[in-house]
Amino acid sequence: MTRLDTAGVRRILIIRPNHRLGNNALMTPLLAEIERLFPQARFDILTGGGASKDLYAGFPNLGTVHAFPAWSYIRPHKVIGLIWRVCREPYDLAIDPIPRSRSARSLLSLVAARAKLGYRWGDRWRDLPLTHPIDAGTAPLHYAQAPVHLLHAAVGGVGDPIPTLDLRLSTEERSLGHRLLTQAFGQGPHAPQPGTPTLRIGLYGVATGDKQYSPRWWLTFLDGLQRELATTPHALIEFLPHDGRATFAGHMPSLLSNHLRELGAALGALDAFITADCGVMHLASAAGTQTIGLFKVTDPVRYGPYGHGSAAIVAQDSAPEAAVREVVARLRRAPASGSTAP
Repeated sequence: MTRLDTAGVRRILIIRPNHRLGNNALMTPLLAEIERLFPQARFDILTGGGASKDLYAGFPNLGTVHAFPAWSYIRPHKVIGLIWRVCREPYDLAIDPIPRSRSARSLLSLVAARAKLGYRWGDRWRDLPLTHPIDAGTAPLHYAQAPVHLLHAAVGGVGDPIPTLDLRLSTEERSLGHRLLTQAFGQGPHAPQPGTPTLRIGLYGVATGDKQYSPRWWLTFLDGLQRELATTPHALIEFLPHDGRATFAGHMPSLLSNHLRELGAALGALDAFITADCGVMHLASAAGTQTIGLFKVTDPVRYGPYGHGSAAIVAQDSAPEAAVREVVARLRRAPASGSTAP
């Protein structure tokens, strides 16, 4: 394989047709590395869902976010129109970043690009579109790290550091996040005490399907967490899902935001965030907060938060107390904040 020439690349298309918030957040390390390796290039993204444009808004080299509509199968005219528009654009480089994505590989075969980069399937027809095939056996298992490795392998940078997830919050957004957190805590007994280093810990009790823990599990977990942290100054706050349903109602203050970057800014103002495996977990990680993800179904090696002292913990339905002990061991390594101002 010929090494990919970074100097001649001005327009890039990233193909990740997925509507989930978490899977889109996992693309941010790739965007950061493209920005570093191709500072002269603009990149477009072919994705799914309406949140992607806000999610990636902090990247100055971002061009157009092409997003497939929700429930695409009942909107075939919109899907076909979007594909037609993308395929008319001339790109220097198109990237299928995830190993063995059928939809991404099919779209890669349709777009017009001088160079097409992706992981080798070992199937003649699936690999035919690739000008720069990379051996999938060399890829990291983590879905945020594999796309960066793909790019490194193409340009000869294998072994270079892999960035963490990054929402690219601005100074103004971070200031807003601190204000939102201060307002949500209020002046009551649950608020951080001025002048006292206090761990500001967010909790999120919502996940989808089998990734969800029951309200009873969470309340047992909360009781154990408060006992373990009894001698550590801390302040707990619940982040609510878009429908406003609380898991810890009456036990702590709460914060609700249906604006993605505003929510990310508030998460970024925390010292730590505890959550089941979900998209908001990846958003908190991308905001730079120590994120502790609780896993019982999906593979933490592929999806666990990393960087900023983050960790993935296997937490079974039958053992909330064991999860508490592992979480607290991580929290005690986190520096406490002395105030709610950046």
